[in-house]
Amino acid sequence: MVPTLVLPDLDEIGFGSFDGGPLAAYRAWAAAESPTTSAPGGGESRAAVAARYARGLRRLLELDAEVVLLVGHALFCRYVLDAARGLVPAARMAPVEHAVPYRVDVRSLAAAAELLERWSRAPRFRDPSDEGEPRR
Repeated sequence: MVPTLVLPDLDEIGFGSFDGGPLAAYRAWAAAESPTTSAPGGGESRAAVAARYARGLRRLLELDAEVVLLVGHALFCRYVLDAARGLVPAARMAPVEHAVPYRVDVRSLAAAAELLERWSRAPRFRDPSDEGEPRR
């Protein structure tokens, strides 16, 4: 039997009143708001979710395992994949392909946790023209 661990820190972002509605409505709102603004109706801010993701990633890094299979939501995957490349979050995040495996090594995962934690304390979205340029 394969051990299973559920990490609530890696849950999907709290969309607040956007939950259950069209993703396009949330994306339009998110693109126009500061990373510290919480989604209306009890949702999370992108800065808060980045800090939460960093905590969850650090917990993963503490596991005594050679390989970990992590199943996560699209926004979480995008935050981690971008942060592993040195990119801070953008106001409008590019979607990831669903049901596709992405490999991230331990060093990149640790770098992603560090970047997301640091960004969450002083969040500023990256410029859309910086999409290909890693930033630390």
